[in-house]
Amino acid sequence: MKWLLGILVGLAALIGVAIFALPMLISTETLVSEAEKQASTALGRDVTIGSIGGVSILPPRLSINDLTVGSGDGFEAENLVTVSEASLAVRLMPLFSQRVEIETFILREPQIFLETRADGTNNYTFEGAPAEETRETEGPSEASAPATGRIVVENGALSWVAPDQSYSAEDVDLTLVLPPLGEPLTLDGSMRLEELPARVGLEVAEPWAMTANQASDLSFDVDLAGNKVGGSFNALAEPLRIEGPLSVKLPQLAALTPLLGAELVEAAAPFGVIEVSGQAKATADTVQFAGARFATALASGSGDFSAALAGERPKLTGSVAAGRVDLRPFFPEAMQEEESPTAGEGFPAWSEEPMDFSGLKAADADVSMTAGEIVLPTYSITGIAAKARLQGGRANMSLDRGRAFGGDASGNLSLDARQATPTVGAVMEFASVNFGEAAPALLGTKRLFGKGTIGFDVSTRGQSQKAFIDALTGSATADIENGLVDGIDLSALATTGIALIEELQSDRGKLPAVTSSFNSLRTNVVGADSKTNFDVADFDLAIENGAVSIGEAKLLTDTVRTTVRGNVSLPAQGLDLRILLAAKAPEATGFREFRLPVSVGGTFSKPTFGIDTKPLASEIARGAASDALGRAGIDVSDDEKIEDAIKDKARDELRGFLGNLGRKKKDEPKDDEAADEPADAETTDEEPEAPQR
Repeated sequence: MKWLLGILVGLAALIGVAIFALPMLISTETLVSEAEKQASTALGRDVTIGSIGGVSILPPRLSINDLTVGSGDGFEAENLVTVSEASLAVRLMPLFSQRVEIETFILREPQIFLETRADGTNNYTFEGAPAEETRETEGPSEASAPATGRIVVENGALSWVAPDQSYSAEDVDLTLVLPPLGEPLTLDGSMRLEELPARVGLEVAEPWAMTANQASDLSFDVDLAGNKVGGSFNALAEPLRIEGPLSVKLPQLAALTPLLGAELVEAAAPFGVIEVSGQAKATADTVQFAGARFATALASGSGDFSAALAGERPKLTGSVAAGRVDLRPFFPEAMQEEESPTAGEGFPAWSEEPMDFSGLKAADADVSMTAGEIVLPTYSITGIAAKARLQGGRANMSLDRGRAFGGDASGNLSLDARQATPTVGAVMEFASVNFGEAAPALLGTKRLFGKGTIGFDVSTRGQSQKAFIDALTGSATADIENGLVDGIDLSALATTGIALIEELQSDRGKLPAVTSSFNSLRTNVVGADSKTNFDVADFDLAIENGAVSIGEAKLLTDTVRTTVRGNVSLPAQGLDLRILLAAKAPEATGFREFRLPVSVGGTFSKPTFGIDTKPLASEIARGAASDALGRAGIDVSDDEKIEDAIKDKARDELRGFLGNLGRKKKDEPKDDEAADEPADAETTDEEPEAPQR
């Protein structure tokens, strides 16, 4: 503003004085030369005027052709201002008091080139007019009142160039009203800024104070392609400082792509309409908001924060209190299902839709946050207290407090998008949670119920959900109490199965009937009405590149013990599990194992459940052999192979035989020794060891 006022007012005043001198018969050539000299001195720049014409004394007016104001040394643009034609009309009487009151000053097709160099110097800061120093401290007075009136820019062009960016405006049409002392300056107009339609409204309470480096109140409204910024400030031009209420409403953010860049606009697209208002305090390098309120399609709330604008990226610091924060739009659509598949529905394939985290590189942040709710693709966290850091594309959130699935949530999440392939890490614990809510969200199943704890420490990398699953590595644990597994009755499987085996052992002729009963049992224990209740369950999982290894998962009750081992392939959504069962009758003191292999296979969409009955025939043969061997004096324990029992018996018999044979030979006397042996020689009472039966 200061440079614009300096140019317009300085030229208008000099030209007005020139008009006043015309009656003294000064030639136009002399007038042009004198005007150029005085304007150059006043501005500290080379000023050239091609010609002056259309001179009229009553009323005082003239026209100027080919006016230029130089940029100064070392700038790429030769001229700061180039005007092909300008016309000026002033009031006559104030000229006698050496004051210029402009009726109209019209600049047609002016070209303005603003340039800032890498060292911070620019071509729009002037060095002339030593009287400026007096006004800086004393301010303007009636005696030094500047020119007043209406200045019009028609069809102008403006460009601003810096080492790392540039902007341009065309079709600039502005009307600037220069007021008498004590009245506000106003500026209204329109332009096309980077091809975007823009309208500007500005009112400065004390414009002449601002030109003297003094503060003034001002208000402004800017409409840029439907996006609006407005405020009322107390402002100082140099160094720039503004303070006051500010409001921003951006309903058409995509239209600002030419100004903000595609990367930033695309990253902000999920926020929809953005509104921010509050008490602002800003300099050229920082913007601070106190008591700010914000609203977007994803979140709304309030806070105190500041943005540092200097440096490679802006940095946001402060504290924010939000209501509901919806993060689902940042995830692929395939992950945004609020409900996991129900029984009978196919499990969805992992999404290969690329995830775009480029927005993390647009700014840095160090913010403490509270939120009523954060919504993720499959679950929500409420009552949140967290800290978030963002540095050069690496985001980290420390969740100090939260509620999820009816329990407590805490942990740390990280996302590093600095490289071409993003990496993700999560260390989380959910305590005292309801597995009826947690299992669908975290495990993708609606078949597990109970209350307990889930913990995981995992990392992965990739650019899609499928890539994340393929590279998932880490560990997970779960402990559940008073729970239930829906869809299978392992208790009935164990107790009924063991009873059938006992029945078969008592009557081996029932093998076909028992085999048929097992086939029916396999069907009966699986279904919508089947359930497995348990007192305690614990799971320990190791994960490497999407392959889940279940070292040992246990489900325990007073009468049934279930152990699950095996593998789960997350990339292929495949199951390969073995279930070991043991049951105890109410009156029994120990558990009996169910020896038949129980397996769970297939895929997440179509799991299979099987009982291998082939060992039943082997069990019958074993029982018959055990009975026969028992009658022969060879006992076979439940966990011993028949061939091992026979080998052990043979070994014992041979050892006994050889031992007795050795003692017998040792005790028999030689013929000559027997003749010499006294009659009362000592004899042994030891008898040969009887063979074991």
